[in-house]
Amino acid sequence: MEHKDVEHETLGTLRYDGDLEWYEGKVEHGGKVVPVYLAAVGQKEFDAAAVRAVNVTSRLDEYERRAKEYAAEQLLKIKNDGWLEDGEAPINADEFKEKMSLQEIVFRRYGAVDFHHGDGNLFWGHDVVVSLDGGDNFVEAKVSG
Repeated sequence: MEHKDVEHETLGTLRYDGDLEWYEGKVEHGGKVVPVYLAAVGQKEFDAAAVRAVNVTSRLDEYERRAKEYAAEQLLKIKNDGWLEDGEAPINADEFKEKMSLQEIVFRRYGAVDFHHGDGNLFWGHDVVVSLDGGDNFVEAKVSG
């Protein structure tokens, strides 16, 4: 596959970044623009990533809710046990989810998807990355950056 910008009927313009070997686009979500990245080498991977991106972004509210729930299940105890500021009270799951904000989505090989969130200062400015596997199961939530 020749690497060049692609006009996709659903995802719009996808610009190829040769240094990172992925296509960059954007979707509207929650009143803001969210960057999306399709990591793909070759036509077959691009086509699979584009199909996955369309499927996920067409139901982004549901995926975002599930990602935040999974992150709260996995990281709330870590937040309350080791990431509280002096005098800061422990938070509950709803407060945790409320602080997270979707920043970008990366579509990887074999259907994997990473949802990158701003942490709302949960982890002192680090990102919260929640990963979905190709079978639509959330498999990891981590503090990154």
